[in-house]
Amino acid sequence: MLITVKKLVKRYGGKVVLDHVDLEFAPGEAVAIVGVNGAGKTTLLECLSQIQLPSSGEVLIQGELLKRDRIDLRRQFAFLPGIPESDFGSPLAYIGTIAAAYGVDTLPEMPNRVVDLLQHFEVHEFVRNRWSHLSRGQQYKMMLVAMIATDPPIWLLDEPFSAGMDPLGIRQLRQQIRQAVEQRSRNVIFTTQILEVAARTADRICVMHQGKIVANKPTVELLEGNSLDNLDANFERLIRDVK
Repeated sequence: MLITVKKLVKRYGGKVVLDHVDLEFAPGEAVAIVGVNGAGKTTLLECLSQIQLPSSGEVLIQGELLKRDRIDLRRQFAFLPGIPESDFGSPLAYIGTIAAAYGVDTLPEMPNRVVDLLQHFEVHEFVRNRWSHLSRGQQYKMMLVAMIATDPPIWLLDEPFSAGMDPLGIRQLRQQIRQAVEQRSRNVIFTTQILEVAARTADRICVMHQGKIVANKPTVELLEGNSLDNLDANFERLIRDVK
């Protein structure tokens, strides 16, 4: 789905966290939002998901204004925070609740889809455990299972590669992102501070600094010859040049 961000501003008191952000996200594209701590990355995702209301500006989904009371539009996306949320009882209960919220719990293919994802992320044996008995990485994998099984058109992931998952889980998530983008034309927008992850996963990289978008380019352009050293240098130059 086409997502359009127009002049988005978010203030906390006198502090401007998002400073007139203009962006567009097309379906079938993975976009990494990168930046130093406090750049505004998480706040941008929270405004996109309506967890936070912007101070001014607009977010449009397929040309329609996104508001909290537009449940039909909000069902088009899922937001996963970087730190797993509160205790949900059991992972099975959590997955069922998410599926029901999106109205897909009665689909005949849902049980097999969930089982396949539990096995893919190697957490099937923990699905009936207490949520609080899982590690942080296992909790995050369960959240991913629920989101991917539900499969909304728009995925908003806040620091998914820093959520405590093991290297295998990180690789499996990268696979799922690429499949969602290339095979099902999903929008995948994720934040990260790890430039290598952005380079290996995203089609496009947006660099944020001090609440502004200071670069918005295809990954290959920022890499300049597939060199991560070039990406590091370009990132440092971009944030250094912000006035």
